[in-house]
Amino acid sequence: RELNKSFQDEAEKINDYDKLLNNFSGKILKLSETMRISFNKIEQEISTTMIQNESLKILNSEIREELVFNKNLFNKEFEEFKENVSKKLNLIKNDALKENLMHFINRNQVLLNQMLGSLERKVEDKLEIKDFKSTSIMVQRRVKKIREKL
Repeated sequence: RELNKSFQDEAEKINDYDKLLNNFSGKILKLSETMRISFNKIEQEISTTMIQNESLKILNSEIREELVFNKNLFNKEFEEFKENVSKKLNLIKNDALKENLMHFINRNQVLLNQMLGSLERKVEDKLEIKDFKSTSIMVQRRVKKIREKL
């Protein structure tokens, strides 16, 4: 719980997703290594204590069983913590990507509207030119017919 709070505090300070991911990955590696070392030290301490105290050998299996149970419980909580933080990182990533996508869409929408306006003007100009040519041809034909009649 304390790790989760610590990570949340740090996540609020860092808003760049890549930095946050690298920071999280580094901390998880350090924490995993610290956990491994701690569990090894505990096992060594138990072994040393068992060797030094003959009367504890009777409880050796129960002590080791309890150690394994607590180790598994701690590992399960650690995996849940990593999963929760990973989900939060994905939400942050999705928000960042959503912002980038919206910016990209808006920028390209403006560009497309400009291009569409330019295309409409060109089409209108071509239609006007075509109409002008058509009208010009009709006028020339009438002029020709009138001259023929005269």
